[in-house]
Amino acid sequence: MQPSFDLRIRTMNKALADVVLPAIDPDNKAAAEQLQLVIGSLNLMQEQIDYANWYEIADGRSMVAMAEKVAELAGQPLGKELDDAVAVTKDVGTRHNVTLSQIRDANYALRETLCDAISKVLSTVDAETARAISRAVIDLTEDQTSRERAFVAKTGFDVFPDTLKSIRESLEAAPAG
Repeated sequence: MQPSFDLRIRTMNKALADVVLPAIDPDNKAAAEQLQLVIGSLNLMQEQIDYANWYEIADGRSMVAMAEKVAELAGQPLGKELDDAVAVTKDVGTRHNVTLSQIRDANYALRETLCDAISKVLSTVDAETARAISRAVIDLTEDQTSRERAFVAKTGFDVFPDTLKSIRESLEAAPAG
């Protein structure tokens, strides 16, 4: 039986806090500070791990929705390269036999292709359509930012913590596939 990620992270944190931290020279404040950052990062990973796959799927679906919305508003296809990137992202988002990094790589490729396609289409449409596309991009980006903020909320660095959703709530609000 392989120990769970949760158990392994808790074990690492306990070793760092109970054994390594007390062994650090009290005058070495930088080492103690760095160790506290590592412990905090492990705690954050422990919370995130159950949602990592769901997060990447939601990210991909959000970008697919953005590509579809921009094409609709532009009244024109955004190109074969974007269509291919959308197809790959949709595919990896529905299969069980792909790794998290494969999903993430497809999302990165889609994001890059989508940015290029939006830049190109904005130069070919009238001002009103360009404003509508920009508004749609901002709206969909706000949703993505909400998920990103929720995913790292435990760092305590958010400027508006009272507006944060839980990771689960933010992912449930993502576009469905």
